[in-house]
Amino acid sequence: MKNSIYAASVLALIAGVIIGCKKNTIKQETEATKSTSVNNTNNQRTLTELNVTTANNMLVFKTSADYVNIVENQLVDERNVFLNDVKNMDFLSYAEVVALQPNNDVIKDEFVSQILNKDFVVQIGNYLYKLNKVTEYVYVLPVANIAMYADLVNENTANPNIKRYTTEQSVIELVENGNAGGKLASICVETGVGQRSDFTNMPNGISSAGTPITATLRHSKFGIYFDIVIDASQSFLTTNQNDYFSFEFNSGAGLAVYKRRCNSLSNVSPLTSPGTVAGQTPAVYSKYKPSQTAGNYSKYRLNAVVKYYNAANVLVSTSRNLEIRVNL
Repeated sequence: MKNSIYAASVLALIAGVIIGCKKNTIKQETEATKSTSVNNTNNQRTLTELNVTTANNMLVFKTSADYVNIVENQLVDERNVFLNDVKNMDFLSYAEVVALQPNNDVIKDEFVSQILNKDFVVQIGNYLYKLNKVTEYVYVLPVANIAMYADLVNENTANPNIKRYTTEQSVIELVENGNAGGKLASICVETGVGQRSDFTNMPNGISSAGTPITATLRHSKFGIYFDIVIDASQSFLTTNQNDYFSFEFNSGAGLAVYKRRCNSLSNVSPLTSPGTVAGQTPAVYSKYKPSQTAGNYSKYRLNAVVKYYNAANVLVSTSRNLEIRVNL
């Protein structure tokens, strides 16, 4: 815990150093230019069309419905374009701060890191949300009280306008339905679940020395964002950029299913997916994210393996079965 708190402090100091630099290097663009998607050839919506702007050095989603639409309803390609566009917006994101000290990353999620500002705050609709992943709390302040922003950043719950929730709770839903005490009441009787993960080192299957392949299947919780991710990484000196990982979920009945609160049971689709990460060599770090949501999950059972193929499409290594399971 002390190390995590220290890491957060270091990042805060770094933010103070680079915020001035960014102001001097941001291109003087018109608002229309800032809001234009970097790739409209596939009819992807612009930030203006998605109702995403910036104000007070933070990202602003006009309504919670706009935020949910981006998190849950966008195609993967469109979501990646969204993240690339957000990088060019006029605010200092947590992602920019932590890029200078990646070992101090307390968020470890590219979507959440990009939408939070240097103070771990984002505006969604009429509320400001401050995430503390170290303590697993989310603090909320109405936009009408933005003059109390410093209290929000300092997590001053003595201020009656600031409410505190846990990262397991579907915070946006609770806030917008007036449940200041964090009770679900008439919204939904289902509760969210804590995060789970399963990790293994895979046999490398390569004669040259190198670190093991690591594979992880996990459910992560951030209060305003939740996801299910399977990823893999390795750092062999002999890695070919055309080597790749494949993520394969068990097709057996009930072995690749999840349920978001107040929704029906869903199956992982597709069951097999080659993982890619923009800007990364596929065989160095890859991932597949079968689900992400603005509200937590109430149950899941997910069973999968990671396979590593060389450039000739020859299977080099296979992980053991990874499984995370709760309430199923």
